[in-house]
Amino acid sequence: MREELLRILSSKPEEFYSLLTEAFKLKNRKFGTFIETCAIVNAKSGLCPSDCKFCAQSAKFKVKVKTYPLLKEEELYSAALKAFERGINRFSFVISGISPTKEDLKTIGRVIERLKTKNAEF
Repeated sequence: MREELLRILSSKPEEFYSLLTEAFKLKNRKFGTFIETCAIVNAKSGLCPSDCKFCAQSAKFKVKVKTYPLLKEEELYSAALKAFERGINRFSFVISGISPTKEDLKTIGRVIERLKTKNAEF
């Protein structure tokens, strides 16, 4: 499998469609036809002092990012519920900053508990 992956990753741009075909075959052989889906909600945006090179909210980037505190509990719950009702397998709350505050964790924890009790319906 390692050799196959290396061959796929080192292919040329003009080999794109054959690359997709090979990747699809490899995926089916190793994992079957099941596709796991995921979704996120930007639950808290901006105000981050970190320099994560991959993140538009990084302190180093000069991107105008909408800044807001943690969304209200009902907004978080609603976003997750909509995702699950649409068949999403995994859902995450993404927040900016180095670490969540205790209050943010409590709020997100309450939402997760509500979702766990609701999960029996899915």
